[in-house]
Amino acid sequence: MLKTAITVWGSRISPVLDAAGTLLVVEIEGHRIKQKQYLSFDPGEPLDLTQNEMLAIAKDLAKVDGALHIGADLNLHGFACLLDGRAVAGEDRSRGARYNSALRFTSENPNLVVIVVSMDKPVSIIQEGVAVDAQCILKPVSWLMTMPPTMTEWLERSGF
Repeated sequence: MLKTAITVWGSRISPVLDAAGTLLVVEIEGHRIKQKQYLSFDPGEPLDLTQNEMLAIAKDLAKVDGALHIGADLNLHGFACLLDGRAVAGEDRSRGARYNSALRFTSENPNLVVIVVSMDKPVSIIQEGVAVDAQCILKPVSWLMTMPPTMTEWLERSGF
């Protein structure tokens, strides 16, 4: 089953989201339209992603090249956004434009977190121009750790 959303203006497909005001949400199964629904929205207002219909729309908008702008308020404020900034150390051309533009953008906007999803690479979380690696590089050294003393042992050692 495929669910997609298309901006419409009157009875025509609209290439301009902020002029449309209506989304045609179509559910397709086996090359046939199973269900269709028209959803009105205010293009000047963000989409509330706590609503299932709006979340489904955001999933479809994520397929468009560019970034989704999701705020801490769980609203979608924009899609197909281009991130820009000056070159920074740590850029990796093999990771592509999304990854490198996220490095640049967050280095100039330190209060943001960008999550980069790629088809051929792992998900990256980027903040302050640095990819935050979720993998711990420290090796466990359990043989160095000692058991803490019991309360009785501690009291005896402390002279109580």
